[in-house]
Amino acid sequence: MLTTDLQQPSISEQHLLHGQWLHEQGRIDDAQQCYIHILQQHPRHRIALHLFGISLYQQTRYAESEYVLQQAQELAPDDCDLLSDRGLVLLAKEDYLAALDCFERAIAIDPAMSAAWNNLGVTFQHLQRLEQAEQCWRQVLVLKPEHRDALINLGNLFYKQGKNAEALELFGLLLQNYPQEAMSWRVTAKALAQAGLHEQALHYIQQALQLSPDCTDCLTEQGAILRQLHRYKEAFQSYHQVADMEPNNADADNNCGVILDDLKQHEEAQTYYQQALKKQPQHIDALFNFAVSLEKCGLWEQARQRYQQLTHEQPNHINAWHGLAGVLLKQRRLNDALGCYRRALMLSPNSAELWHDCAIVLRDMQRHWLALSCLWRAIQLRPHFASALNTHGMMLYELRQFDDAQADFKRARELDPNLSETYWNQAHCHLIQGQMLLGWQLYEWRKTWLSENAKQRQWQKPQWRGESFLPGQTILLHAEQGYGDTIQFCRYASLVAKRGARVILEVPDALHTLLSKLPGVEQIIVRGDNLPAHDWQCSLMSLPLAFATTLTSIPAAAGYLNISAKRVANSKNPQIGFVWAGNAKHHNDRARSIPLATFKPLLSVLPTDYICLQQPLPEHVKQTISAANIHFPDETLNDFAATAAIIAGLDLVITVDTAVAHLAGAMGKTVWILLAYNNDWRWLTERADSPWYHSARLFRQPVLGDWQSVIAEVSQALTQHYPLSLKRTEAKESYEPKII
Repeated sequence: MLTTDLQQPSISEQHLLHGQWLHEQGRIDDAQQCYIHILQQHPRHRIALHLFGISLYQQTRYAESEYVLQQAQELAPDDCDLLSDRGLVLLAKEDYLAALDCFERAIAIDPAMSAAWNNLGVTFQHLQRLEQAEQCWRQVLVLKPEHRDALINLGNLFYKQGKNAEALELFGLLLQNYPQEAMSWRVTAKALAQAGLHEQALHYIQQALQLSPDCTDCLTEQGAILRQLHRYKEAFQSYHQVADMEPNNADADNNCGVILDDLKQHEEAQTYYQQALKKQPQHIDALFNFAVSLEKCGLWEQARQRYQQLTHEQPNHINAWHGLAGVLLKQRRLNDALGCYRRALMLSPNSAELWHDCAIVLRDMQRHWLALSCLWRAIQLRPHFASALNTHGMMLYELRQFDDAQADFKRARELDPNLSETYWNQAHCHLIQGQMLLGWQLYEWRKTWLSENAKQRQWQKPQWRGESFLPGQTILLHAEQGYGDTIQFCRYASLVAKRGARVILEVPDALHTLLSKLPGVEQIIVRGDNLPAHDWQCSLMSLPLAFATTLTSIPAAAGYLNISAKRVANSKNPQIGFVWAGNAKHHNDRARSIPLATFKPLLSVLPTDYICLQQPLPEHVKQTISAANIHFPDETLNDFAATAAIIAGLDLVITVDTAVAHLAGAMGKTVWILLAYNNDWRWLTERADSPWYHSARLFRQPVLGDWQSVIAEVSQALTQHYPLSLKRTEAKESYEPKII
């Protein structure tokens, strides 16, 4: 019988083999005990050092891993596997140049090392050297055409570059080689979605989920695809499933919030953003989306605080600066808004959107020529920017360059036929020039544009457009825009009644008492009340179209509201009511309101009684204008009926373009209206009278922003209108005894 002397492995080799087996089983802590045992006996054991370094890398202990692998490399400087593994650790530590050196040295030793080529490509990608990254991944596929990571990396690179066809070709190869991996289907679905093929993308992501039903990445991608298909409820279910599976996943909560915002369930969306921020206080997307959602709800101050927080934490977040500027614009904090737009433009000087929105602020600041230069830049960056052309037209309209404005509106509409605002703006151009019939027709486009920007009421009954009424039919006339608009156009109610209809009028609460006895109205209701039965409905703003109103056929221009008078000052002096500012929230308020310091000299032109009709009137402003000849109503004028009673007892009203101007005109009271250069369409151009109100006299800015000339003209008109008051004053000054 023959005997053979078989050499048994050493104790160190036994520990190494056992450690490798444990390592392969995923029992890293146990494997490390084996490696440590070897290194305690043999500190320079190269293989143990190498494997121990890899195990530390897998535990994300990168600094320790790099130290251990460096020791191993000193023992075997030409070991390409060791170089490649050390490069991976340096890559994880974001030490890209050192990683680059390791991968290049490994490839120099073994040019066929596909793993090193792939990781070299990843390193180049981190360094934004994308052409070299692409070359590396192409080299991997030459060496190994089915290399999974290279197919994914190169495909994703093409995907991000918008090369959808090339990406899909690579992902097709990935599917051929790895059809049982959910990753193959997921990345293909993502590329299909990028190409706009959302239905196909949905099929592929559903295949991925069949292979891996609990893959949260696949569920997240499915949610994104369903959102693109406007299947919001299903998208929400996908994201919510991720949130249930991963309770600490802030991204899932953020995504749920985005879908709820899509569904206009903003308050619920905000709850999810708050949950995301509790889990991850620095979650940038959740913080930004939360701000946007608050802004959509009109909670501008809360939105401003969120945007501001984001700009502090992420000073280079362009969208945060853009959003903050937009909220400040809504709050009429124009200087602050302009500063934010400038900051955003420093970060993104080639953003046509930012240049356009910056122009909007400058327009509201009455800096039209600078605003136009911003718009020229926006259009230069994006020649087919329809909204910028439309805004450019609006600025030309305000500068009274009507033909050029119309050309801009026409060009904008050619670029974007769905831009309904251009029709409405074109209507303003026609109306301000007195071209009423065409203007009223185009003015109907306001409904389309307004419905795109805010939720509009849905009417069950047809709009009345001038048809004949059947006996006993009822029409609901309803206020649509501001108080002044309602007062101006309620004059048509009596004309509708004369056509044979029973008229119901719906108005804001502040106008209910004032208009309760309007001729032709059988019933008046407050907006928000239950609607009585009716056969027709029509907005007050659409009645001029129904009656084909022209400048010569405007009804009741001599006055149509009869109100009992109430005197504020008990004297025989002339009494003049005054208003220097309108609604501060109005987009053009900066233009149409007069600074109090500019208006105040007008209150000392005559020794007469001035009645302040300004509302609201803060106490500090009241103290600023207090004088012996200035009187303030006893009650707060928060109801137009109370204001009308005071106006009825006045001799004259001097006001800027606000609801008081319409109220005085509707009562037939003499009213002087002070107009900005870029005045509203209803006041037409150049003329000093108004076909809407025969008792009105118009004082216009000669140039944009020049209120001084207007005040001087009104002062002169006052001295001409009340010469007796001046004579009484002169006489009093001449004969009054003087105290020495």
